[in-house]
Amino acid sequence: MTRFRCKRVLAVASAAILITGSLAGCSSPPSRFGARSHKGYRLAGVSVYVQDPAWATLQCGAVKQARLMGAKMTWFSTATDTSSATQQMNFNAALLTKPDALILVSWLPGTFSTQVKTLMQQGVPVIGVNSTITPPTERVLFVNSRDNSDFVNYIAKHLKGETGSLGVLGGMAGVADAVLRWKPVTDELRIVAPNLKILPTQFDDFNRTKASIATSAMIVANPDLKVIYSITGPEGEGAAAAIKQAGKAGQIKLYSYGANEAEVAALKSGVVQALYGQPMYGLGQEGVKAAIDYLKIAKKGQPVPQLDPVMVNVPLKVLTKENIDDPSSAPYLQKSTCE
Repeated sequence: MTRFRCKRVLAVASAAILITGSLAGCSSPPSRFGARSHKGYRLAGVSVYVQDPAWATLQCGAVKQARLMGAKMTWFSTATDTSSATQQMNFNAALLTKPDALILVSWLPGTFSTQVKTLMQQGVPVIGVNSTITPPTERVLFVNSRDNSDFVNYIAKHLKGETGSLGVLGGMAGVADAVLRWKPVTDELRIVAPNLKILPTQFDDFNRTKASIATSAMIVANPDLKVIYSITGPEGEGAAAAIKQAGKAGQIKLYSYGANEAEVAALKSGVVQALYGQPMYGLGQEGVKAAIDYLKIAKKGQPVPQLDPVMVNVPLKVLTKENIDDPSSAPYLQKSTCE
């Protein structure tokens, strides 16, 4: 179990679920939270591994939001294990605390649907945060937008007419959300850069070390390697390290989801060409607000109704060397700790 406490605030325009604030010190929290104190609520969170700063940042946002609203938030997660068995173990551990509400983060869509349905029938609201449940049984799901056309178009524009080879780091085989991140990119590049050879997708379990090894292997095996595309922060971080170690910075272009500290440093130094930022801190906040907003009007023990629509998409942002230090980019940056 990992417990996070955070010292940052992100202002969120919740009506449109559009992240507009910036990470900053918490000495002056937004006034909109000041009058909403709900003492005594106990929230539990089940999350995937926190080696990825994206999930750590999400947890920080949730913990801070719970504190602002007078509730207690405890997360159950692991450092590096991505297995379904470990996620189930964390889920079971969270239920033992008998939470008033559950925040669920998982990339295994078919794993928890029945259990979530049971909790909802028992009056425990379950809020999905960037984790699809199939079939959907949670009250509401806040998710990074599946529309990655901005990033696809950006990459296509910069690689139009490119030749050589492109390597893809696709996370984990069989994960539908992972495919949605890389397939639109490769599909578009086959049109705008037909002479760019797309290598078989490499699966590294979203692990930075495995991603680095896979990238190094692609560099050795493909002397004409010109581009690496990765779908998560740890993979982008691992790829950047391998490119730099091979002395290929600037020669091999790297595009990646995520915006953790290592990726941002690589972006500024020119190893990474662009990142696709996700407002993870704000997603954590929205999950907690949805849980507490329901609890304050709910009758204890009554089944929890599902919202319609159940899914709320939150927009992402293309981050470049030119805009990475803009205040508007701050909500999309990720930190490995809450301090």
